Amino acid sequence: MLLADELADRRVLMGSLGCANCRERYPIEDGHCDLRPPPREGSDLSGIVESVPGDAVTLGALLGVTKGPGEVALLGRLASHGHDLAALIPELEIVCVGGGLREVPEEPGVSRLAAGPMLPFQSGVMRGVALLVSDDPLRLGEAARILARGSRLVALNAPAGTAEELGRLELELVLDEGGTVVARRP
Repeated sequence: MLLADELADRRVLMGSLGCANCRERYPIEDGHCDLRPPPREGSDLSGIVESVPGDAVTLGALLGVTKGPGEVALLGRLASHGHDLAALIPELEIVCVGGGLREVPEEPGVSRLAAGPMLPFQSGVMRGVALLVSDDPLRLGEAARILARGSRLVALNAPAGTAEELGRLELELVLDEGGTVVARRP
């Protein structure tokens, strides 16, 4: 259940999300939602997400998404490309998941949230997912789980064996070159 205390252009800036199953409330402050399980106090979410090498044009090309509507998830440090990717692809919502996003300004086309190890999305809903495997290798399975049919998962800084792991997760290999692995959900 969503309780919106402050809205702007149909975007919730202040409020909370409530879970009917666990009876927990997850805060939304300045457009940033903290979906991590309690306790949230004392967790480090300060500081802007560190930029990573590469650019939004290359990331968009690897994702293969050229127009909206839909949602693409950028996980971890790749969230630093959220603004530029949203500017490139009209009507696409970029969902940035990671620490340090609370300090990033609210803007149309970019959703910011913190999450625990499990990503808070239904299976098969994202038109694309990108992550740095070196930052969080355990997120690879979660990234594959939320990927929609016909959509791509982009794994950067991918160690040897990533392509095989994505094959075990029932994704088809599109590219495996120099630490970049791209796979598609058939």
